[in-house]
Amino acid sequence: AVKAMGIDGQRYLRSLYANTLFTIALPVASLLTTVAGILLWIRVSDNFNADYMGSSGGSVLSIGALFGILAFGHGGAAIGRYTGRHHKALDVAFADGNVTSEQETEIMELNSKVNLHVNISLGLMIIAVVGMSIHRYV
Repeated sequence: AVKAMGIDGQRYLRSLYANTLFTIALPVASLLTTVAGILLWIRVSDNFNADYMGSSGGSVLSIGALFGILAFGHGGAAIGRYTGRHHKALDVAFADGNVTSEQETEIMELNSKVNLHVNISLGLMIIAVVGMSIHRYV
């Protein structure tokens, strides 16, 4: 919806970044989810017991857990970096109310990069969820 709205959608994102705790809440939720997942992985695997880890269920759970950790790392490294740059570009562009075509191009390019990396992280998370969901049935 934001992409379809063009520059007005970017105004909305600027407001979201500036007037909410979105940029704090999302990384905190991601960190808490990852830490909780790692603690559960340790507990379910009986502290990475070799017999369990060598089983098919343990292998599938481990693959899911590793993809979850990859999603967390990718989210922090790529999405966080591009979202921060996007936020700064929006602040500069909308500071005086007039957005130049160069600024609009930069904003839309950064928005595309954020979207690309969100989709990559989503793919990693889907693999993680599937692995962690089916491990007890394999």
